Amino acid sequence: MKYFTLLQLNKSIQNLIHGIDRNFWITAEVAQFQVREHAYLEFVQKEEEQVVARSRGMIWATAFYKLQEKLGQGIFEILKEGTEVLVQVKVTFHEVHGLSLNVLDLDEKYTIGALELKRRETLKKLAEVGLIDFQKRHILPMVPQRIAIISSEEAAGYNDFIEQLAGNQYGFKFHTVLFKANVQGQKALASIIERLEEIDSNKFDVVVLIRGGGSRLDLEVFNEYELAKKIAKVPVPVLTGIGHQKDETVSDVVAYEALKTPTAVAEFLIDKIYGFWYQLQVYFQDTLRFAEGKVDLAKHHLFLLQQKIAAQAKLNLSSSSIRLLEMQKGLMSEVGHKLKKERSNLEGLQRQISQLDPQSLLKRGFSITLKEGKPLSNTNPVQKGDEIESITSFGKILSKVTKSDEGKE
Repeated sequence: MKYFTLLQLNKSIQNLIHGIDRNFWITAEVAQFQVREHAYLEFVQKEEEQVVARSRGMIWATAFYKLQEKLGQGIFEILKEGTEVLVQVKVTFHEVHGLSLNVLDLDEKYTIGALELKRRETLKKLAEVGLIDFQKRHILPMVPQRIAIISSEEAAGYNDFIEQLAGNQYGFKFHTVLFKANVQGQKALASIIERLEEIDSNKFDVVVLIRGGGSRLDLEVFNEYELAKKIAKVPVPVLTGIGHQKDETVSDVVAYEALKTPTAVAEFLIDKIYGFWYQLQVYFQDTLRFAEGKVDLAKHHLFLLQQKIAAQAKLNLSSSSIRLLEMQKGLMSEVGHKLKKERSNLEGLQRQISQLDPQSLLKRGFSITLKEGKPLSNTNPVQKGDEIESITSFGKILSKVTKSDEGKE
């Protein structure tokens, strides 16, 4: 029986495959992708989620460099695991490593179409779980000044955003904190999600997710379901400004507000505060006019009241003057009567006093007896031997008591 060694068989297969002098365009899903010096891939084809074909692939360093020049960082989105690709390959066979597909070129338009289909499926899935409008339930503060920013520090879009805020013509102040993240490349998805999880929603009014301009493929990370779900569930409003593309990313759709550029996000925040400030000025002017109207009306009422008080005071004064004159006349009349009465009383008293005048009494035959210059009384009695003085109308009589009231000599 004739037989071959494995090496001989593989060599024969190698010769046969090398005899296929042509390249093929194939469609497949990227199952694995790694870049070291060269790029190593695994392609699969699935039917109803079952793998029906599998093959190793690789891109030599020179070819990978040319593709990177052509597609930029978008090449990592095209060759990301789970992406459908259209690639040009050359079939190779190595006696040790087996069959491999050497990637020579790829058609990014095909992948973009597949990504758009995936984007629509992602939006449908988000709608089914109720997350499409979940962010819209938030209320953006009237003065959103505390801003959490997710961006790369080196990104031009981040610097544009900060400069626009700082240089606003109204002098509004903003408090910004940067949560550094990769916004493109293989690590972008995990990096952005981690930064979102780090934000303390109690310390910020709004979260801003920004990235500068880029191609559709550069922005593909923002179409990822897991990122969109995380954005939807952030407990404060999320604003996006992730490029100049006309097409919205899934992250734009689920965000509270989607702006086209980082600068537009800054303008949105400035306008929001200006709207509040302007309305405040309107309220102030309305209040001022209202107050001025009230003051003018009060002045007018006060003037009328003043006129009324002056007229009433004049009337009261005139009436009081009349009453005062009448009272004065009455008082003068009463005083006259009182004076007349009192004068009559006084004259009566004078007559009584005149009648009681000692001289009058003396003229009527009475006398006044004094002892030691004092009238005789119970407290000043006379005794035998006392000298007394009697005053009469015709003179004084000196006497000596020879007998007291008790009858003694």
